[in-house]
Formats: sequence, structure tokens, C-alpha cells
Amino acid sequence: MAAGVPAGVVMEILGHPQIGITMNLYTHVTQDTQREAMKHMDQLLRRRRHRC
Repeated sequence: MAAGVPAGVVMEILGHPQIGITMNLYTHVTQDTQREAMKHMDQLLRRRRHRC
């Protein structure tokens, strides 16, 4: 999922009967992921601030 593969596809490939199993096992919020999300949010907020 870190590579952008949808959770449903990962679930099917791994043979998990429920998406919750896949999500619990393979979705970890890393510091890099948090930093990247914060960077995107910062860019969006800056754009919005400049429009007002």
C-alpha cells in the first residue's frame, strides 16, 4: 500500500477474507508519511490563504 496499490487489490493478492485484516496488518503511519501529508496540507493552506 505504501507503493500506491489499493487496499482491495492487496487483500485479494494476499487472500485475506476481510479488508480489515489487510488494513490492520499493512497500514502503518510512518514519520515519512506524516511529513509528506503535512507538506501537502501546508501547500494547500498557503494557496488558499493567498486567494483570500
